Amino acid sequence: MKTKNLIISILIVSLFIGMSSCSSDSNDDNQTNIAVTTSDFTTSINENPVNGQVIGVVEGTTNQGSVAFSITEQTPSGAFTIDNTTGELMVADASIFDFEVNQTITGIVKVANGSVFENSNVVINIIDVNEVNIFNGNVTLNSQQEVDDFGSHNYTGITGYLVISGLENWFSITDLSPLNSLTTIGDDLWLRSNYILPSLEGLNNITSVGDFLTIDGCKMITNLTELQNLTSVGGGMSITGNSELTNLLGLSNTVANNMRYLSISLNTSLTNLNGLENVTSHVDEVYVYSNDALTNIEGLSNVTTILDGLTIRENVSLTNLNGLSNLTTLGDWVFIINNTTLTDFCGLNEVVINGDFSGGAYNVYNNAYNPTVQDIIDGNCSL
Repeated sequence: MKTKNLIISILIVSLFIGMSSCSSDSNDDNQTNIAVTTSDFTTSINENPVNGQVIGVVEGTTNQGSVAFSITEQTPSGAFTIDNTTGELMVADASIFDFEVNQTITGIVKVANGSVFENSNVVINIIDVNEVNIFNGNVTLNSQQEVDDFGSHNYTGITGYLVISGLENWFSITDLSPLNSLTTIGDDLWLRSNYILPSLEGLNNITSVGDFLTIDGCKMITNLTELQNLTSVGGGMSITGNSELTNLLGLSNTVANNMRYLSISLNTSLTNLNGLENVTSHVDEVYVYSNDALTNIEGLSNVTTILDGLTIRENVSLTNLNGLSNLTTLGDWVFIINNTTLTDFCGLNEVVINGDFSGGAYNVYNNAYNPTVQDIIDGNCSL
């Protein structure tokens, strides 16, 4: 009997061990047979989305059960989240999706079934879009720090005027590049007394100025190339006191409609007015004075009407007025004085002889030649 019970006990233990062994083998086989598949995720998204916006879905499948999705890495941190069960990527921090800050956002998503997993490399390209970011009001910038601070907002337009002034500190402002997002100025654009500003780099994208363009006392700028995208000026121009300025060619694309005021003065290195050819045919007042190197004014060749008056004085290298040859209307007053090498007034023939010329206040003196109105009518317009 004891032998029989011993045999039965051995059989029971053996059976239990056998069952345990079979169960373990079955679990190992299941884990070994699990497969997970995914693929890398790449997409593009416009900048400035909203939090929670769907970016796309990371693919993930398995041959048994289901997969779970999790983010193991992302750069910059905190940019996006993922739905654990669907793989749906969503914007977590919209401020990171700014093209001017990040052009690409990357990460790694783990697609797992238990301990079996595959990684999906995530690449999100940010698309630059034209942003409407308008500052309402007037802006005055008196220092480089103020330029930097205002520029950090990336405004695309200003409804009022923009004054960039070195009057409080002539040697402060050296760099306008923080303003390169600006495209429109609703009123005046005025740069004054910026003594060590080397160029207008930073104003390259401005296309329109609602009223006056004034560049006054910027003593280091040599040209206006950065204004070549400026196509519209509403009221007038004053380019004055820029001692190193040699040409106005940066204004070649600028059209001004019924300009009230045009002043090109005290630019001692300026040799001609080329670049003003697209200035409107109608100007109320024109002033050209104290440009020591100026030899001709042919850039005014498309001006046909000067409604109120014309002043040309103290341009010691100017020899002729041929740039006024298409002028047909000249208003109430003319001052042509102290141009010590000016001998040729024949550019006034058309307006004096055939045009609308009041002859009211005709002041011509201290030039190399000083013809009267009658001299011009009689054909004695030059020496």
